[in-house]
Amino acid sequence: MKNLQAKARTLAFIDFDGVFCDSLTECFVSSWIAYHRFFREDNPGTVSLADRMLYDVYRPFIRRGGDYVILQHCISEGISLEKQEDFDCLEAELGETADMFHDLFYQARRELLAADKDFWISINHVFPGLTEAAKSWADSTNCYVLSTKEAPFIRQILFNKDIDWPLERIICSGKRRKIDIIKEVLAETGADGGLLFEDQVDHLYRIDDSRVRGFLASWGYVKPDWLHQKDFPVIDQAEMVRLVNEVM
Repeated sequence: MKNLQAKARTLAFIDFDGVFCDSLTECFVSSWIAYHRFFREDNPGTVSLADRMLYDVYRPFIRRGGDYVILQHCISEGISLEKQEDFDCLEAELGETADMFHDLFYQARRELLAADKDFWISINHVFPGLTEAAKSWADSTNCYVLSTKEAPFIRQILFNKDIDWPLERIICSGKRRKIDIIKEVLAETGADGGLLFEDQVDHLYRIDDSRVRGFLASWGYVKPDWLHQKDFPVIDQAEMVRLVNEVM
């Protein structure tokens, strides 16, 4: 009898903020509350357009929830960020304060969600080009969401868009490296490899396993120079949909 080789199983890991969801407004609001109301306790009544625009410029540097609050700190204290190394040095200098920012950020999110769930959901927008495709991805055991956003928050946002994504396939990376989580899931599921779709190129540069391929989402919160690097494919939404559909 002819031996049939089993088809290799590949898993797709999709970042949420910036790849699946345009959450820039929500992250600004949550981090502003965390920094000004909870940390500084100054709670100013207005936000300048210049500060909001600067926040958007700095957004590509973040990796985890507390980093959003560091951006508020930079804007408030007039700290300029030109490159990723500037942000990383500041994060190291902040030390335990950066960890406090992380906790305060999630406290702000939880309070916003509890106080006005409809408003909180309304400032998170699933990218239109992905909504329909995601409804089928939610049914596939090969598709995961891997994000710094807490899993229940992600599930609530997707469910509001009629995307019933199981909580067990939504993973919050927290302070951990995404590649380490991916390797754990590969071991647990027996899958042969994985695809990571990201808009933060640093997560891609941390891939240290030949079974995992990284892709940079061109529509996310990316620095212009990242789009010209040659280490990882730069893809559009249509290409991501094609790649994810192939592993289902």
